[in-house]
Amino acid sequence: METILHLGGSLQRLTKTIELAKEKPTSLVVVSSEGDPQKVMRTLLDAGIERYRIVLDYQAWDTVTNFTKTQSSIKKAGTKTLYVVTDGFHMARSMGIAHVIYFLSDVKLVASPSSVGKSEPWDLLLGDWLRALVWKLFGYQHVWQHVYEARWPQLQKDAEIAKTL
Repeated sequence: METILHLGGSLQRLTKTIELAKEKPTSLVVVSSEGDPQKVMRTLLDAGIERYRIVLDYQAWDTVTNFTKTQSSIKKAGTKTLYVVTDGFHMARSMGIAHVIYFLSDVKLVASPSSVGKSEPWDLLLGDWLRALVWKLFGYQHVWQHVYEARWPQLQKDAEIAKTL
């Protein structure tokens, strides 16, 4: 089983997600916390992606939680290959987190950048890799409170809408 994990943050990433979904017609498409759920769903459906393949997940408020909040459902789906879709500048941090979260699992990780760009600063990468490691080892999800408080209210609303689609 192949799964495409679209990390929220830019609807422009959906172009790459759609491209991959068409190349891999049996893959599951998991969209993690990406904007207006109705627009996301409509964009995917209009591109010919079947509804039964699409999972809209609005539990994540940052990159670490994009992975920690979707990990159990991705593994439960029987995923053997996970395509990670995000912007090129964001790929090193995202793949570092993914490698921590899926360490010692049989899930193969494939970077699928939607663009190119200079990587984020090392301190940001290291901080999130360490947060992922703490979650992996201890189950503790460290929260940057200001980020959570700024994003969580809208994500809750989007999650309710996504349930109806």
